[in-house]
Amino acid sequence: EREQMNQNKGLEFVWRGSQSLGSNNDIWTHIFDQNSYCEGCDYDPSNPSWVETWVQKIRTTASHYRTNHILVPYGCDFAFQNAEPMFECMDPVSYTHLTLPT
Repeated sequence: EREQMNQNKGLEFVWRGSQSLGSNNDIWTHIFDQNSYCEGCDYDPSNPSWVETWVQKIRTTASHYRTNHILVPYGCDFAFQNAEPMFECMDPVSYTHLTLPT
């Protein structure tokens, strides 16, 4: 079912938690395009193309959604116990200008 939702860009939708509460309590939500949010840093200072690899992952994820505003989770539980190396890894990606197709 998730693959079909990926192909149809159906991962974003309005969820009605309760029929009795009506549309005033609807929530715009989404589900992840994969089974896990545990993408981490593949930082390799000897390979400058790692940023492009990460950007390609983001573009692939974006292709499964209707909007050009997407959530890109980064790291698993407890991934930031030692924050300095994680920030060093994220910084090059943070400064990459990324334009997503609409």
